[in-house]
Amino acid sequence: MNLIKRLFLILTVISFASCENEPLEGEFESYNPSSNLESNFQVDIDGVTFTADQSQMNVQNGVTAISGIKNSGTSVMITLMGSGTGTYTFGSGLAAGGYAVMGETPYVIDDEDTSAEVVITDYDLQTGVASGTFKYSVIHTVEDENGEDLVETKVLTNGSFTNIALSSDETPPSTNLNTLFEVELDGDLFAKDEVQAVLNEDGLAMQVLVGNEQFVIQIFDPSVGTFTLGSGAGAEGFILYDVDSTNEESVVYSSVSGTLTISSLDMNNNVVAGTFSGTLEEALGEAADIVMTNGVFEDVQFSTEESPNMATATINGEAFDANVFASATVVGSSSFAIVFDNDLDTDIQLTLPNTVEVGTYAITDSLNEYSATVTIDGVSYGSVANSGEIKITSVAGGILEGTFNFTAVDNAGNEIVVETGVFVFDNN
Repeated sequence: MNLIKRLFLILTVISFASCENEPLEGEFESYNPSSNLESNFQVDIDGVTFTADQSQMNVQNGVTAISGIKNSGTSVMITLMGSGTGTYTFGSGLAAGGYAVMGETPYVIDDEDTSAEVVITDYDLQTGVASGTFKYSVIHTVEDENGEDLVETKVLTNGSFTNIALSSDETPPSTNLNTLFEVELDGDLFAKDEVQAVLNEDGLAMQVLVGNEQFVIQIFDPSVGTFTLGSGAGAEGFILYDVDSTNEESVVYSSVSGTLTISSLDMNNNVVAGTFSGTLEEALGEAADIVMTNGVFEDVQFSTEESPNMATATINGEAFDANVFASATVVGSSSFAIVFDNDLDTDIQLTLPNTVEVGTYAITDSLNEYSATVTIDGVSYGSVANSGEIKITSVAGGILEGTFNFTAVDNAGNEIVVETGVFVFDNN
């Protein structure tokens, strides 16, 4: 059992013990006052239906706690690393679960139950309700009549919660927004009314997809004002434009000059607006520059998060420390690539399978699964097969953690050695 699971199992036991030691005041109805919707939480435990008198979902710092409690004190609790709709299993967000009866040793989730699953089907921050399903087995240890430890198991099936109260420290999406993003690229309009945006420790990042075209803006220290776009040390932000984000060999442009003005930054409602213009240059200098004009973004809703993304390594003995947000792109139908960037001068790309699991994997040729590419000042070095390894140490909650080392060569046969690589990437 890994450290994260142990920690949450301990917290689950503490939570259940607290429930047992505190009197329940009053009677709880199966009703969610925040939404005026009927709510329900029930599950079959060894074939006997448990129906909660009180239920809720609470989200703090990206950790989701789900509970259903009867007036008698009997309770079912679940802990997830992550939030929002989706399927959570061991290795992918399911951290702990349990069942407690007043006066008895609490049952905790059996982490060898490969069928354990929690599915969040509805997660509405605006109305404050959530719904979903769950199933898992729980175990506890008791002494038999001979003083020997006896492991008892209970199986929870057909678990469901509907319209239970949802409280969260996340910002609900604003309503009545008229989101717009558009820019003319050499006179051709690139426009979309949907923008993915996040504000984290790396700054404000906005991503727009039109078909397979990907347009990304990053401002390192956002506020109302004007910022210099570029790729040098003095740049206050940058823009990337990928002609085909599904093709590893597509043409990619980055900003070499220009400005971006943030005209409004509403931190209460998490909405930003502004304008931009400038010039984009193809990474290898093999295509003509693109001129950006009349760039505008309006009513763009952004989320806020403390990003865990990081990567460090040594490249030919020199330290590499990624300080630009990590991004992931699709590679074919079964793989994806993570790019850790260092001010656009150096980046390391790791290509992994969509079904990445904990384990140690020999490095392969560049652009295959478990391969790597290093780009230094526009020159790409592809990993040499069997020259090192990528080790995945954790995939808990969709957060990938691991280490890497390998040798890579460019088209001219020049070699670089990457050692002591460490990375963390939020794959949610």
